[in-house]
Amino acid sequence: MYKFLKPFTMVALPMVTAINIVAASTWHLTIVVSLAMTVINACLGAFVLTRESSGKEEYDGQMAITGNDPDTGIPDLKLTLTCDPSDFIDKTRIVLKSIDERQLRG
Repeated sequence: MYKFLKPFTMVALPMVTAINIVAASTWHLTIVVSLAMTVINACLGAFVLTRESSGKEEYDGQMAITGNDPDTGIPDLKLTLTCDPSDFIDKTRIVLKSIDERQLRG
């Protein structure tokens, strides 16, 4: 539902509200509907903002730098998935937490 709600709140509802406000002032219609749409949009916007700024990123796994290749100096990486790989089929992106294990060792 959030994937629908965000573009609806950020694009569609403000556009319809703006058109309604222009039409109401042009044709001398009541502005109550426009005000109600503005209040609804503000509430939905607050919900979207709260959801995005909650700081709770859901990671699909982690990517750790475990050291460097002695010949090339390129970091060695270890990938750990925290969910079933078949869940990735329907996803458009995968979020990995980055960890530098070299700093953890001291």
